[in-house]
Amino acid sequence: MRALRWAGRFWTGILVITVLLAALLLGLRLLLPLFAAPPALLAAAPADGDAGVTPRTRLTLRFNGPMNPRSVERAVLLRPATAWLPIWSDDRVTLTISPTAPLLPDTGYSLTLDTQALSQRFRALERPIELRFRTAPAPAVVRVLPENGTVDVPLDAPISIRFSRVIVPADAVDTFDTPVSVARELGIKAHDADLHHVLFLHHMASNGVEVVKELM
Repeated sequence: MRALRWAGRFWTGILVITVLLAALLLGLRLLLPLFAAPPALLAAAPADGDAGVTPRTRLTLRFNGPMNPRSVERAVLLRPATAWLPIWSDDRVTLTISPTAPLLPDTGYSLTLDTQALSQRFRALERPIELRFRTAPAPAVVRVLPENGTVDVPLDAPISIRFSRVIVPADAVDTFDTPVSVARELGIKAHDADLHHVLFLHHMASNGVEVVKELM
């Protein structure tokens, strides 16, 4: 009987400690927002009012401090409705919204962030944020050489197609390849063609250049 009494007291103590810890955590959850500055949006890309945004763009939101990722993702509304994936910086300060498909061309978009978005310390935005931008029109052919109807065109004459904006077909560009073995022999740095090809295309796409798989 004495052993049972000691066991009962032990588990009662564990239960009391558990309840106290839960109450402490709940109290901290309620008190932390009182001592933290509210989150704020420092920068956005595209910025509010931007036009001519490439349909393949990614949207970036940079805050003044670490955020609570799940709350921010639930608070984001992109219209027209578009499926997207969240990409957070390691410090949880910057959210990159990566659409799973290109945006519609020549279309007005709005990105709304409501007050459900919380900082890492559970402080909410003071007011909703709305950003508006417009995507660029679909690329159009503005000139073709030789022109339509031209006769007696030399067999070696180049064919030129000019678009309304820069377009880079991924299958029409390439870079040199220097394997590690060759680089060691020559005393230079290696240069993996496949890797750098993808990196260069990604860099161009990130800077507003239209990158397509191929021109049909």
